[in-house]
Amino acid sequence: MAVFGEGKALLDLLTRWRQWREERGDPARLQAQRLIAAFEAYGVRRQQIVRLMPESLALPSPLMSSAERLKDKISPALLDWASEYLALSRAWLDGVDPQPHVLIEGYKDTRAHERWLRGRIEAAPNVQRFITVWKADRGPVNFDSVGPLCIVYEEVGAGLDGSHFSRYWLLSRDWPLGHPPPVECMVVLSSVARSLGVMMSGRIKPLRWLEQLEMGAVFVPEVVRLGGEAWYPEDAVFGGGAGIVGQRAK
Repeated sequence: MAVFGEGKALLDLLTRWRQWREERGDPARLQAQRLIAAFEAYGVRRQQIVRLMPESLALPSPLMSSAERLKDKISPALLDWASEYLALSRAWLDGVDPQPHVLIEGYKDTRAHERWLRGRIEAAPNVQRFITVWKADRGPVNFDSVGPLCIVYEEVGAGLDGSHFSRYWLLSRDWPLGHPPPVECMVVLSSVARSLGVMMSGRIKPLRWLEQLEMGAVFVPEVVRLGGEAWYPEDAVFGGGAGIVGQRAK
C-alpha cells in the first residue's frame, strides 16, 4: 500500500509539473490551477470548494471544474481567502514563490518557535495540534546522518460533513540532519512542545520526497499519506538512539 501511495503521489507531481509548464504564459490560469490543486491535495474535491467559501465570495460550483473555467473569476479576495483557509503562502498562489507552505523561521532563535506556538494556541484554542519531525536516515541522529530534517506543525479542526481537516506550517527549511545547529534547534523545540502540551513525534520518509517538500514541489499532506516508520525525536534528544520501530503510520 505504501508503494502504491508513493507511485500515485509521484504521478500527481509529474502531472502538476506539466500543467505548470503549460500555464506559465497565463498567470490567471496558473492562480486558478494552484488554488484547485491545493484544495485537492488537502483532501477537498474541487466540487466541494464552493461549500467552504464565505457568502461574499460564493461562485457557481461548475466554475471549479477546471482552471480554464475558474480563471476569469480569480480575484485578490478569493486568493486571500484560499491562502488563509489552507495556511498556504499567498505569494505561491500568485505564482511568484516556489514554496506553497508558510515557514515559521526559528533557526538559531530559541524563542521564535515558542512565541509563534503560543500565538497559535491563543488564536486557535479549540483545535488539536501536533509537531512531526521527518527524516530519511534510519540511523541515529549524529554527524553521519544524511538528508534534511523537516519539522511540520499541524492543526486539526472541523472539516466538511463531520470530517477532520488539517492545516500545516513548516517549522524548518534547509536543516541538514548531520549538522549540529539544526539538531540543537530540534532539542529546543522538543522542550518547548512538551512545556506547551503539544505532542511531538517522528516519521521516516523517502529522501526524494523530503527534498521535493523543501523545494516546494509537493504539499505536506501528500507526504503525510506516504506513511512511514515511527521514530522518537525525544529519544534522539535525550540519548535513546534512533528510536525506530516497525509500526506504520496511519
